[in-house]
Amino acid sequence: MKKRILVIDDEYMIRTAVGAMLTSYDYDVVQCSDGEEGLREAHSILPDLIICDVNMPKLTGFELIQELRKSNDTS
Repeated sequence: MKKRILVIDDEYMIRTAVGAMLTSYDYDVVQCSDGEEGLREAHSILPDLIICDVNMPKLTGFELIQELRKSNDTS
């Protein structure tokens, strides 16, 4: 089973470049463009790893981590 990686970044070029590189290494990659979307997706898919930008609209990377730590599934 492929490992799933969630990439969260509001910069389209960075997000797609990181996603393409990880896909080339045979990871299952899910991409999100802001912290709120990333939080919803993290709870939905329970990724093996999250790669996240710090400065994003709606929810910063630090705020996202705080929210993820509140749930047993994502902590």
